[in-house]
Amino acid sequence: MSGDIFIIDDNPNNLNLLAGILRDQKYGVRMANAGKRALAAVRAAPPELIMLDITMPEMDGYEVCQRLKSDPATRDIPVIFISALDDVLDKVKAFRVGGVDYVTKPFQAEEVLARVESQLGLSRMRKELERKNGELEKTNDELRRSQEKTKLVFSALSEVLPGTVLAGKYRLEKKIGSGGFGVVYRATHTELGRPIAAKILHPTAGGDPRLDLERFRLEGLSSCLINHPNAVTVLDFGVT
Repeated sequence: MSGDIFIIDDNPNNLNLLAGILRDQKYGVRMANAGKRALAAVRAAPPELIMLDITMPEMDGYEVCQRLKSDPATRDIPVIFISALDDVLDKVKAFRVGGVDYVTKPFQAEEVLARVESQLGLSRMRKELERKNGELEKTNDELRRSQEKTKLVFSALSEVLPGTVLAGKYRLEKKIGSGGFGVVYRATHTELGRPIAAKILHPTAGGDPRLDLERFRLEGLSSCLINHPNAVTVLDFGVT
């Protein structure tokens, strides 16, 4: 696994040791020996992961981490603390300010590499998940816009349909109801002079028109099987 790692430690021996361990495994390594200098470098070119000492002059590692986490440009970079401090309270404070892991000095190469690989893997999976979620949200937004456009078009169409004669024999007169699946009009069978109700299928954005039409057809067929004074009688079904 490769990656860009930034090490912050005021001890040159620690810097060189960690850099050597990581470079042997083909990691790209940048270094700084002071917190303020490191913050400027990280903001200019954010790395994939930061390894941060705690005890440093001018600004300790806790404050450096807090500043990193308060900056939108750097807050998502995982921070592994590296310190000779072995008290549990020091470790708890490191996690509370935003650290994701804690390595105690003196370093063991195998442990350092295992923790770095683990945190890089988790960070990359999180970024990939965020990317996929972003794509999904974009797709959902496009679908919502398409649905709204379809609703507006059909709403406008449903207002101008009265007066239209469908299939050469059903004259639509007035919209009397609507729902998610269709719009119903009071109409007249022109050949028989008989009042009827005509239900027009509502198109669905992003759906399968053939499937919608088949469902509509099955609704008509099912309704034809019902014969009761309190049930609507289906007289006809067609496509025009």
